[in-house]
Amino acid sequence: MFKPVLRLTLITFVWRRYKRNILITLAAFIATVLVTIIHSDYLAYLNQTGQTANIGWSFVVKWLLYLLIIALWIATLSLHKTSRSTTFKRPSHSEIRDTASRRKEKGPSQGDDPFAHIRNKKQLHSRGDQVIEHKK
Repeated sequence: MFKPVLRLTLITFVWRRYKRNILITLAAFIATVLVTIIHSDYLAYLNQTGQTANIGWSFVVKWLLYLLIIALWIATLSLHKTSRSTTFKRPSHSEIRDTASRRKEKGPSQGDDPFAHIRNKKQLHSRGDQVIEHKK
């Protein structure tokens, strides 16, 4: 019973976390397969027609396209990695402690605090208190 739920949870976690990397890798794989299929079709065409002059250039173009696909794959993955690391920086324990101690020392600021007028009241009345007073 728990095995499918655990499997689905794991797959969902991996997909949400690595969705972009998986899609980029899949696109690079599809591009590589397309280059290979097109090159093999071109070689079959050259074999059928009996032309041999451009076979060497076809291999050069194929390997240059492979290198281009790999370079784009690495660039997009590293770009995503750097943009992800710059968007959120987890604060250290000392930074959290310093911020909390500054807040305790400083207290709530009266200028920025929208609830300052409530804090300065002598007695607070809830809706329940108001209903009870109204019924008296």
